[in-house]
Amino acid sequence: MVPSSHFQVKRTVNSSGVSKYYYGDQTMSRDELRNRLREHGIDMDHNRFLILQGEVESISTMKPKGEKENEKGLLEYLDDIIGTSRLNDKVIDLEKKVNAVDALRQKQLMKFEIFDSFPSLTLLAF
Repeated sequence: MVPSSHFQVKRTVNSSGVSKYYYGDQTMSRDELRNRLREHGIDMDHNRFLILQGEVESISTMKPKGEKENEKGLLEYLDDIIGTSRLNDKVIDLEKKVNAVDALRQKQLMKFEIFDSFPSLTLLAF
């Protein structure tokens, strides 16, 4: 058992729609509760520790991949959940580097193809 690892969180909503948040017996604001949960390693920004009501149906009807740049499909949704979306910029940078190296490689291969097409030429090194 880890000390201070057990705690209780509660939210109440009255008939007029006003919410109260509790950490144990202590009343606090929503932001204070979010910060306290973040201290315990609970990600309140993406709410991936629970599935909200109605979310299962919306997940089941998602397209496999978003068709537009900012559109979310199942792939983008899963990227957010597991955290790989934070690596998108690095992946794009690496793709650019790979493409640049591949273009250089293609140029070098073309040089060899030119020499292969003229077998009577002799390559002299000085």
